[in-house]
Amino acid sequence: MKKIVTVFVLIIALVSCNSSDDQVNPVENVSKKLKSIKSSTSGRIFEYGANNFITKEYINYGVDGIVGSLEYVYNSKNQIIEIKQQNKNKEVDGTFRDFIGNTTYQYDNNGLISSSYQYYKYKNEQDSTRIETVYEYNNGNLVKKIEETTDTFNNYYNIHTFYTYTNNKLISAESKLFENGVYIPGSKIVSYTYDTKINPEYSLFPKSYVMIKGYDVNNIISYFDDKNPNASYDNVFEYDKDNFPNKTSTTYKNGNEIEYFYEYQ
Repeated sequence: MKKIVTVFVLIIALVSCNSSDDQVNPVENVSKKLKSIKSSTSGRIFEYGANNFITKEYINYGVDGIVGSLEYVYNSKNQIIEIKQQNKNKEVDGTFRDFIGNTTYQYDNNGLISSSYQYYKYKNEQDSTRIETVYEYNNGNLVKKIEETTDTFNNYYNIHTFYTYTNNKLISAESKLFENGVYIPGSKIVSYTYDTKINPEYSLFPKSYVMIKGYDVNNIISYFDDKNPNASYDNVFEYDKDNFPNKTSTTYKNGNEIEYFYEYQ
């Protein structure tokens, strides 16, 4: 099987995961909507719909101020059924071209069961990369994700990811390559630890979407990737009087440091 690399980066920002223990309840009568998360080189700005969930997310990143967007479409049950994605890629000649992606989500009576993601390297081009994903649950937690990717050259790979929890808190995820009915030796393992404060991103989306994306009530204070240690990082948070973060200092293992600032409506 040919190996392929799928590249699509808008911004890597704070991610939180499922937790029921050790969480801090919001201060009574305090209701805050996250307006933006920004650093010196990147930012995410959120727009809300009548259902109080995110309907649009604007992303800017890099010294060129490249701007992208994610538009969230809901059904009458307030389930996300589609995400429309667009950003720009900078060419070697300094010009920019559009990058287009679209994800659709399927549900049954138990919740979100699968998604289909298709993206085009450039707008109006016919060739696309397709990612078909199936989600499996146990006791209300996502325990397995099967992701099948076919790129523009018809290369194919199948990745299975297994999730491990402690007290309903996601502590690690292991990804394995599945080929010809067996797992290829070796895997990638990422692990997480958390604070006990309020993660403002948890309330941006419906629970069914939160479960597959890893957001939850607490904030990640460390992330470790055993195959790419330089992508691992530690977070140090500053909180306001309501236990919401107003600043995060992120230090990557390669020495890079980024500060993120939160703004609320």
